[in-house]
Amino acid sequence: MIENLTADALTDLLHESTRLFLPGTTGEPLALRNRLEEHEDSLGHLSVLTNFVAGLNDFAHPVLTGAMESAGFFPASELPAYRQIIATYSGIGRQLAQFAPDITFVPTTIPDARGYVGCGLSAEFVRDALETSGRVVALANPALPRLINGDLIHRDEFSAIFNDEAAPLALASGGTAPDDIGDEIARNVVSLVDDGAAVQCGIGKVPSIFLNHLRSKKRLRVHSGIVTESIRGLVEADSLDREFPIVCATIAGSHAFYRWLDGREDFLLKPVRHTHSASILSRIEKFVAVNSALQVDLLGQVNSEGFGAKPISAPGGLPEFCRAGHQSSGGCSIIALPSTASRGKRSRIVPSLASTSPVTIARTDVDFVVTEYGIADLRAKTASERAAELVAIAHPDFRAALIEAAP
Repeated sequence: MIENLTADALTDLLHESTRLFLPGTTGEPLALRNRLEEHEDSLGHLSVLTNFVAGLNDFAHPVLTGAMESAGFFPASELPAYRQIIATYSGIGRQLAQFAPDITFVPTTIPDARGYVGCGLSAEFVRDALETSGRVVALANPALPRLINGDLIHRDEFSAIFNDEAAPLALASGGTAPDDIGDEIARNVVSLVDDGAAVQCGIGKVPSIFLNHLRSKKRLRVHSGIVTESIRGLVEADSLDREFPIVCATIAGSHAFYRWLDGREDFLLKPVRHTHSASILSRIEKFVAVNSALQVDLLGQVNSEGFGAKPISAPGGLPEFCRAGHQSSGGCSIIALPSTASRGKRSRIVPSLASTSPVTIARTDVDFVVTEYGIADLRAKTASERAAELVAIAHPDFRAALIEAAP
């Protein structure tokens, strides 16, 4: 019989371990944070691997601040003993296998009558943890939505179970403040999406506005790494093909959104090994990948990670989804971004990426770049033709300098 843990036993298990995998996104085990906030000075024996995501998770976690050493896949400059590992999102599973954690804590739904639990809001690396971790503790939480067609796991596959009452990690549902630039970008992107397309969309302000504008489309399918609350508008507008479930690895939104999700049959929560798999993505027709970035240069190279030696983000799933969109029959990859940054002082379309800036997406995997000034179609173009397309959608204040620097 699987052991039901007390709060003290939960902490004792952690103190008995030396290598911890700390899941991120909305799969963060908040019960662990709440339990350890006053005990981080007793965690100096731990080596921690995490997939915490900048902007979603708070890296000031007692496990990370108190650990002997920690590593992850997104930047965390506030942690002196932290190492950022460079990998795409699908590569995290392989890194987890190499790390071979002693213990992992994962949020789940409460067991049903047959003893099965769902992954709640995030199935990203639960299966990987079960295969590679010495012990996996289920944090069974009645506040997590049960998806009827989710990735179900029997409670006996876990080492122990803890009855968790912590509120799930929630994001603000998004404001209604007008954004003329975002609206214009979204309208331009939507013009590239046909009825019946399969859509992947990243997170952030522009992608959320884009999803709102997609309500005019019909028979859409969704296959994405993360799905946010904006998806609800598409469901209620009947813009999605009812014969295809919404496939994703993670769901993020407000607590009201999570209550709306409970019991739904049209969401399919799958691990990253499925959602980001090249073999699975390659079979999706009319796959349109829509993502944002920090910079695009006149060759079409994309930087979505940071400037120089100061990373802001990480590759995540961008390289995988952009390549899939580019290679899909009838699909495409789209990079959508405002034309300027720093309140108009800096162009996001640049002559070339700095030698210290990462190339997150190769120029060969980008089909369209979209700003509020239009659409740059990079398909079947020479280097000089690409540059001309990109200059045309840059902010007018920077076009002369870009023309002078163009190949």
